[in-house]
Amino acid sequence: KFADAHDVVTHRRLSFWALHQLERQEQWQAFGLAAQLGMAVAEVTKQLPDSKKTVVNWTEGYVAENGWYRIDRLHRQLESTLAAMTDSIASEKVVHRVRKDYESLVDKMTTGFVSAFKQSGWSIPGVLQQTQIYSKEVHSPSETVCFILVDALRYEMGVELMSLLENAEQLSVQPAIGAIPTITPIGMAALMPDAEESFSVVECGKDIGAKINASVSGSLNDRRKVWKGKVPDVVDLDLDKVLSHSNSQLQKRITGAPLLVVRSLEIDAMGEGGNTFLARQVMDTAINNVARAIKRLAGMGFAKFVVAADHGHLFIHERDESERIEKPGGEQVSLHRRCWAGRGGSTPPSTVRITATQLGYDSDLDFVFPTNNSVFKAGGDLSYYHGGLSLQELLIPVLSIRMPTQVKVKSVDINVTLTKVPEKIANRIVTFGLVAENSLFGGDSFAVRPVLLNNGQHVGHVGMVLDAEHDSATQTVRMKPGTSCTVGVQLLRDDVDSVEIVVLDPETDRILAKSTKIPVKLGI
Repeated sequence: KFADAHDVVTHRRLSFWALHQLERQEQWQAFGLAAQLGMAVAEVTKQLPDSKKTVVNWTEGYVAENGWYRIDRLHRQLESTLAAMTDSIASEKVVHRVRKDYESLVDKMTTGFVSAFKQSGWSIPGVLQQTQIYSKEVHSPSETVCFILVDALRYEMGVELMSLLENAEQLSVQPAIGAIPTITPIGMAALMPDAEESFSVVECGKDIGAKINASVSGSLNDRRKVWKGKVPDVVDLDLDKVLSHSNSQLQKRITGAPLLVVRSLEIDAMGEGGNTFLARQVMDTAINNVARAIKRLAGMGFAKFVVAADHGHLFIHERDESERIEKPGGEQVSLHRRCWAGRGGSTPPSTVRITATQLGYDSDLDFVFPTNNSVFKAGGDLSYYHGGLSLQELLIPVLSIRMPTQVKVKSVDINVTLTKVPEKIANRIVTFGLVAENSLFGGDSFAVRPVLLNNGQHVGHVGMVLDAEHDSATQTVRMKPGTSCTVGVQLLRDDVDSVEIVVLDPETDRILAKSTKIPVKLGI
C-alpha cells in the first residue's frame, strides 16, 4: 500500500519531533522516497507495451515527460539517501521490498525492449544516433562550443541536470542511441568528429576499439590524438580542473579555443571501483559538479554547451551465482559483465548474438548480450555495470544549453549570513543556521542553494530545512528577508578530510556566504 504509506510519511514529516530532530527527518525522507518508488514501479508496470508494440513505443515511453526513466531516478535517489544517512533506515524490510520490485521491473523492461529491438533489425527509427551528436549538435564554425562528455551519465541524470540550470536561456534534452556495445572506448569514440561518416567496432590490440575512417582508437590517449587531428587547437580538460583551477589559470587554458572538451569520469570510475557505498554517494555529486562547471564557464564567456554521455548503466543489487551467464567460448576478443565480443562459440540461454554487419560495422566480430539484467562470468563490479542493451545502458541524454554570459544584476541584492557553523564535522548531517537580513527594497522571498564543497567540488547538498521552504528538486531553500532557518546538509562523500559550507545564488552560482574550512572526522 505505497500510496497509503506515502500519505503517512507526508503527515509525519511535519510532526514535532521530526521537525526538531533532523535524524528523524532523514528517516522520513528515506521512507518517502521508498514509497514514491513503489508507486512509480506499480504505475510503469501497467504502462509497458505488449509484444505487438515496436521498439519506438518502448523508446518513447521511456523518455516521455514523466516517462519510465523516473523509476531509475527515484531508485538512485533512494540508494544515495540510504548511503548518506547518519543511522540505518529503521526498516530494512521496506527497502528490500521496493528494491526487489524495481529490479524485477527493470528486468522485465530489458527483456521486452531487447525483443522489440531485435524485431526492428537493431535500429530505432527517428532517434538521434550517438555518432551524429558531434556533427548535428556540437560542430559550429560561428562560435566556440563547450562539449561536456560525462562518462556513464544516464538519461534520468541528464533530466536532473536540467533542473540545476535555472538561468539557462535555452535548454533541451533529447535521447540518443548509444553505439553498441555500450562501453567507454566505443561510446566516447562515437562522440568524435567524423563518426557519422565512418564508424566500426574492430579488434584493437587484445580488446576492441572504434575505427573512424583510417583511425583506430582503444584508449583515451588514442582518442585525444584523433581530436587533435580533427580540431588542432581543441582544449581538452578534466572536470575537476574546471572546478579547482583559479579564475586566471582557467581563463589562460581556455582563451582562444575553437572547441572546449570537458571530461567527467567520476560516475564510471567510482561505479567500477568496487566500492558500492561510495559510488552511491558520488552519483548525485557528479551531476551537481557538471552544473557548477557550466555556470563557471558561462561566467568566462562560453554561451553554447552540449552535454552527452558515452553510455548509461545499471546499478542494482549484486548478482548472485544463478544470475551469472557462462561465457560463449569460441575466439574471445573482449569480455565485460554485459557483453562478449569475438568469433564463433555458443549463444548461451538468455542471450542474443548480433554480428558486426547487422550493426553496420565493417568487421567480422560477433557480439553476445544478455537479454535480461544478468551478467557474464567476467571481471568487473557485480552491482554496477554496462555494455548491454537495456534502456538504461543504451539511451543517453543529449543536452543542448545556451547560457547568459553576462550576469544580470538583481534589483534587490540577497544578504544572508551563516550562523551556528560547526567547528568540526563528525556526523553525516551538517547543521547550521541561515539568517536573511531585512531589505529596504521589499519583502519578496528568494532562493539560495547551500552546499558543501571540497576543493571546488560538490560533496553535499540540502537534505532538510526547519522554518523555511525546501525544494528538493532544485536543492534550494526559499526564505524571506528578516527570517532565519536551520539547514541540514547531507555530506555525500566519505573520502574528504574537510569541507566549506557555501551558500550560492541558484541562478549564477555567485557566493553569498561562505565558512572557513571545517575538518571532517566522521565517527569521532
